[in-house]
Amino acid sequence: MKRPTYTAILVIVLLNLLAITTPVAVTEGTPRATPKTSTSEMQASQTSISGLQQANVTSCIDITKPGYYIVSNNITGVQKDKDYCIGIFASNVVLDGRGYTLSSSWGIGIYVYQTTNTTIKNIKTTGYETGIRLIRSSNIKITSITASNHRSYGIYTEGSDYNVLTNVTASNNEYYGIYIGRF
Repeated sequence: MKRPTYTAILVIVLLNLLAITTPVAVTEGTPRATPKTSTSEMQASQTSISGLQQANVTSCIDITKPGYYIVSNNITGVQKDKDYCIGIFASNVVLDGRGYTLSSSWGIGIYVYQTTNTTIKNIKTTGYETGIRLIRSSNIKITSITASNHRSYGIYTEGSDYNVLTNVTASNNEYYGIYIGRF
C-alpha cells in the first residue's frame, strides 16, 4: 500500500479550504418552502455565503433566525407597533453595524431577548431610552459599540450572564452608561 506524499495532502487541504471560503450564489426560481417571515425581515436582502445566512439590514427589523446581519446604512426610529428598532430573538446571530448609527428620540435601539452566542459589533446608538437592552441572554459579545446620549441607559442587562463587553463607549446617558441588573 502506497502512502500519500505530503504534497498530495497539502493540495487536498488547500482545495478543501478553497471550497469553504468560496461564496455560493443563490439563484431565484428554485422551489423552496416559504418560512413565515415578518415584513420587516423581508426588507433585509438575503444571500448564502459559505453555508452561512447573511442579510443586509436597511431598516428596523426582528431577527428570528441565526445568521450574519450587516447594517448597511444609518437607521432612525423604531418598528411600527413596537418600542425597539432591531430585535434579536434567535441565538447564534452576528449583528455587524459597520460603523452605522441607530437613532431615535424614544424606545430601545437593539433589544436582545432570551438568546445565546450572539455578537453585536461596530454600531452606534444615540437618543433612545436605552441603546442596547439584554434580557435573559447569555454568552453575548458586545464589542466596538458607542452608546451615547440616551434618556436612560447606554447598555442595560437584566437576568443575563457570561456576557463580554469590549471597546465600549457609553457616555452622556442620563442614568448609567452600563447597568447590570438581576431578576
